[in-house]
Amino acid sequence: MNAQHIIDRYTEELNAELANMPEVERENTIAELKGHLTAFVQDRMNAGHSVEDLREAVENEFSHPKELAEAMMGEGEEQKRRGSVLGKSGLSVFLIAVIILLPLLPPSYRYVPLALYLAVLAGYVWKRKKLMMFAGVRKNKMRSQHEIVTISRVGAGYLLFLAVLLLVQPLINAFVVLLLIVVSCAAFFLYLNVK
Repeated sequence: MNAQHIIDRYTEELNAELANMPEVERENTIAELKGHLTAFVQDRMNAGHSVEDLREAVENEFSHPKELAEAMMGEGEEQKRRGSVLGKSGLSVFLIAVIILLPLLPPSYRYVPLALYLAVLAGYVWKRKKLMMFAGVRKNKMRSQHEIVTISRVGAGYLLFLAVLLLVQPLINAFVVLLLIVVSCAAFFLYLNVK
């Protein structure tokens, strides 16, 4: 038994356990996990671990395929059951309301709905770890869960910074606000490309 056999066996068992998952989602999940497994096994092989140790290390790190499948299926079901009060459609409705409110507000308060929207969006990104709204993430490779959490927190911080910047806008020069937005945007997307 070699390292590739361990990876193939684990993914085959997981594939069988995820039989009730939609095929495309299952294939994507297996492909992503296979990449993580391959990297994990390669690191252990480079560190000098034996093939027997690898099997145990894989199960300790990723859990048994049946347990992992139950966790994945349970997580998906919980998200479907729970439903989102502020999911994609809720955010869209909120954005439309902000756009409608902008001309109705006095000029000195027109930035408030947009700042509120950015603050809500920051909370959504922080909680849900949804990165697809950041254009720089769409082009990049698959990421580990740790990278997703880190990027979502940095992204939420960036959105919250923009919201606060809009709220303090009347207190500072418009050029300074624009400069801060441009610099923060460049820094955030540079961070995404480096990450």
